[in-house]
Amino acid sequence: MLIKLLGYTASVAVGLALKVYFFPHLFGSGWAVAAKLTDNGGLCSWERTLTYFPRLDRFDQRYRRVTADLKITSYDAEFDIEQVSLPGARTLWLPRYAEGPSHAWQLTEHDWMEANNSEDHVQPGDIVIDAGAGAGVFVAKALRRGASKIVAIEPDPRLLECLHRNFRHEIAFGRVVVAPVNAATEEASIDHLAQDLRIARVHFLRIATAREALKGSMRILRQDRPRVMLDLNHRPEDAIEVPRILRSAYAGYRASCGPCRGDSPEGRAVVPHVTFFR
Repeated sequence: MLIKLLGYTASVAVGLALKVYFFPHLFGSGWAVAAKLTDNGGLCSWERTLTYFPRLDRFDQRYRRVTADLKITSYDAEFDIEQVSLPGARTLWLPRYAEGPSHAWQLTEHDWMEANNSEDHVQPGDIVIDAGAGAGVFVAKALRRGASKIVAIEPDPRLLECLHRNFRHEIAFGRVVVAPVNAATEEASIDHLAQDLRIARVHFLRIATAREALKGSMRILRQDRPRVMLDLNHRPEDAIEVPRILRSAYAGYRASCGPCRGDSPEGRAVVPHVTFFR
């Protein structure tokens, strides 16, 4: 009788485990595999496609923790910005948006990208250029990972105010340089900016803006061959056109897929949330 009871209990436990863990992973990642097999997998690697669901699940878990722990500690009505506090992280001023990604979502996004591609990310001692720095969420991440110098390029006045408040100490000591220009223009290209700042070598280049900014960094790409972090989802043709531009500077660049996600709420294709090149 006892043996039968133990066997029944074990069967129930296995069944619950399959229902709670295995089946969501199977069907979630199965959708991504189906997309990949029907040429809707973009640049997502097979490894990232097969682990599609558990990686998204880790994002959701982290997002819930950040949402619960995040506190808004101050508000500046003049700039419509909020000071955000999270245990164990740098306090940041961020713009308040009525619509769009929440503060918790933005912070989780950068943690997620780092966790999935730590070896491709900023390394200790790197000189970093961040084109489209926003309020500095990535800048804070790069500092924490040991970057020796970061050039934060951002033209928006409200975001510039956040950058200056967030990195007052690092700016004073030259570890962070804020460049209030639009890197997508020829006269304010990344190459010109690096020359003006007398940066001898760039180790890591993040471009969160239009492909025109990448075209303005050809000298750096040819000469320094930095690791590059790109969002290839701004325009439908970016997944083909942007790597072509990159490899026209250095043919040896190889893509490293970040975590993958559906390309839309309808989820017709699976695409990298971010793509690294090195």
